[in-house]
Amino acid sequence: MLLEEKFLEFHRYASRHNLPLEAISVGDENKVLCEMHYAANAPRNIYSHTKSFTVTAVGLAIEEGKLSLEDRVAEVFKDKLPSNPDPNLEKIQLKHLLCMSSGFGKALLMNADRRSGIGAPDYEKYMMAQPVPVEPGSAFCYSSADSILAAHMVERAVGKRMGEYHTFAEGYKEVGYK
Repeated sequence: MLLEEKFLEFHRYASRHNLPLEAISVGDENKVLCEMHYAANAPRNIYSHTKSFTVTAVGLAIEEGKLSLEDRVAEVFKDKLPSNPDPNLEKIQLKHLLCMSSGFGKALLMNADRRSGIGAPDYEKYMMAQPVPVEPGSAFCYSSADSILAAHMVERAVGKRMGEYHTFAEGYKEVGYK
């Protein structure tokens, strides 16, 4: 009973002081004991959280033999190449995208870019036309474009959109996870 009392005390404090909380939760190693959701259905920016799902999907596609870390972006997206692509574009491999060392040399397709429509509707074609001034694999540069291209490589390799690629859940069922 002490836990519930302390939880409610904190909830009242948070409400009185208009703390910018979305939710609070208390649990032990087995279950959630108390929780309160303040903005359960509010839209939110989850920033780079989806990059974790992208690299997981890449790993699964590699395990299935559908992708390789050495796969080249220009080969996968050859239908999107401009007539005279940057020579360094031919060198970019999946491993460079995952390490944020593609060579594009600047942050591309970040939130503000996508909100303003830059690269839409064809991110692949847009990226294949970008200059690659830095040797791929030689320098880190945080860029959403690298993750977007990696996700599109998965989609092409497995023949499904990222949201439809259920191998992750199926793999967990096979090894007994819930």
